Amino acid sequence: MVGERYAEGYGVEDLVTSWSVAKSIYSAAIGIAIDEGHIESLDQKASGFFDEWLGTNKEDITIRNLLEMRAGFANANVFVQADQTQFSLDQPLINEPGSTFLYSNNSSQRFEPLLLRATGMNAHLWLTDRILTPIGIDETAIGLWLDPAGVNPLTYCCIDMRTDDFARIGVLFANGGTWDGETLIS
Repeated sequence: MVGERYAEGYGVEDLVTSWSVAKSIYSAAIGIAIDEGHIESLDQKASGFFDEWLGTNKEDITIRNLLEMRAGFANANVFVQADQTQFSLDQPLINEPGSTFLYSNNSSQRFEPLLLRATGMNAHLWLTDRILTPIGIDETAIGLWLDPAGVNPLTYCCIDMRTDDFARIGVLFANGGTWDGETLIS
């Protein structure tokens, strides 16, 4: 640490919310699932995990399409939904998958069922086990949000951590996924 400064009334122990930075962090968690063989590749069809997409116009959407926000979905208002995962999975296509970039919280909320179905661990547990704990983030000093149903981890936003813990994530990314000589993310 070279230096730090906080707004009046705030300090090193206070948690701040990631908002959409969580998208990048959970994307890295999907990369680890690929590295470990739970997902074949970025070009694997998401319908290999989302049975509800088999036989539909969503069947050919790839993991890459989801990560790049090129899956073909609109950015419908996921925030007001109780079951945000099911809402995201049920959205209709508005574009040909892979053709158009459209920033979408729904696309990133699909990371939640992907990680669960691919690894058998919910997204928060996977993230904590594969990234947060290995880089020294105390899991008792973070907040990982669920949707209003209280069941589905949010993967498009809402990780609460101390600023120095977010800095750890930044250092991990800046070091190409390596922490203390160990490659966590390829």
